[in-house]
Amino acid sequence: MVEPIIRIVGGLLGIFVGRRLFWLFAAITGFLVGYNLTNTIPFMAGWPDWGRIVAGVVLGLILAGLAAVLVRLAGALVGFAVGWSLATWILPQFGILSGSNPFTIWSLVIAAVCALLVLIFFDWGIIVLSSIYGAFNFLWGLSYYVSLGSTAFWVILAGLAVIGLFVQGAQLSGYRRK
Repeated sequence: MVEPIIRIVGGLLGIFVGRRLFWLFAAITGFLVGYNLTNTIPFMAGWPDWGRIVAGVVLGLILAGLAAVLVRLAGALVGFAVGWSLATWILPQFGILSGSNPFTIWSLVIAAVCALLVLIFFDWGIIVLSSIYGAFNFLWGLSYYVSLGSTAFWVILAGLAVIGLFVQGAQLSGYRRK
């Protein structure tokens, strides 16, 4: 199965170089969202793995292409995709969102807020979202191999996200000094 490996590698890339290699973060985000959408959109449900991979690759290439040409637009789309992905996973954990319908007002509002965050504070918006989304995907991929309790998952996620903020923040300040 390709998904856990992509989540682990993509998660690490998001944590450590999400802003610096924005086009790659956009591609990984597009792949994961496209891959996951095949489970949530009714006419795509039940697609074979190769169909899910193709859907992920297509969306990943679209976002990577946009990131190379229209950075702000791609940033907003990536922010929306990351916000929606995180909302559809985190909100059910707190009983706010039903897992059966990921297209609710709450998930769409959170996605829109994340898109605005990136539009207004581009560099730091990408750093914050790539650190959190990277940590989330790393742990999701790791969960295929190692069982983590809920508390351990949240503590490790927070720790990895903070590490990502510091690493990418240092990269950003170093980049701006040059």
